[in-house]
Amino acid sequence: MKKRIITILFVLISINAFSQSLFVNIVCDSINSKRAYCSSFTNLNNHNAEVFGPGVNSGGGYTADDLLQTDLSLLQPNAIIDSAFLELSPDSNWNNINPGGTEDNSVTISLITGIWNQNTVNYTSEPTYSTNNQIIIPASTLSFHYNKFDVTSWIQNWVSQPLSNYGLRLSPINISGTSQRRYCWASSTNPKVNIRPKYKIYYKNNGVGYLNTNISDVTIVVDNNSFKIISKNSIFKLESFTVSNLIGQVVSNFKINSEGNNTYTFPFNQNDMVSGLYFLTLKTNEGNIYKKIILH
Repeated sequence: MKKRIITILFVLISINAFSQSLFVNIVCDSINSKRAYCSSFTNLNNHNAEVFGPGVNSGGGYTADDLLQTDLSLLQPNAIIDSAFLELSPDSNWNNINPGGTEDNSVTISLITGIWNQNTVNYTSEPTYSTNNQIIIPASTLSFHYNKFDVTSWIQNWVSQPLSNYGLRLSPINISGTSQRRYCWASSTNPKVNIRPKYKIYYKNNGVGYLNTNISDVTIVVDNNSFKIISKNSIFKLESFTVSNLIGQVVSNFKINSEGNNTYTFPFNQNDMVSGLYFLTLKTNEGNIYKKIILH
């Protein structure tokens, strides 16, 4: 029998969260994000560049675009996004690119609509993108830029339909020029973690709060054959336990059988589940607990 590996990601717990928004700050990095710098100069692709630099360069007039896609699976598929913002920050080591440029350097941020590979994508093979609901960054002559954009509707769509999340494309509007003072922001591979792109998201999980207890009070143990749930809280009562896939379909709905001492064990057959990300939902007498696992 093939042995399967399970990675437990985390439990989300929030006290008295039944009506207030929860908050998550997602810092884009090389683990949760992929990115690419695509230039028309020799069809260059550099996914390790420390900065974003969409624009047209002097000395040849070649164009550069940046692509960024970030995993948002730590949010539940039924999450209601109250507000979400994308923050782009400058890197003091980079006084923009082509600081002497004089032409219009405005930039668009567009939703990518097709699959792309950061290792192989280049300027002539960039993925498709939508011109609807673009963010327009106006022209600027500043040396350094900090920008914050409202991306609530984009995040809501990506969370509700994870398969639609192909990321963002940053591109110059004026691609016919030859000398732009290009925007420059720290990228997801920048060595300075605090200035990497960030998504700041305020949300609710479909109006349902979390268990009003400490993380240490409830332990969820996952092995190759079972889920075991143990609580140190004497009033803890598990009412239902389900496992859902990435698009919110329930793949297992377990019958509740307590072993006493606030312990519950649920046998399951890994061979019935394909590899991927799954959401564990525990409904209790005090609220809900959510946990995520990756089945390899």
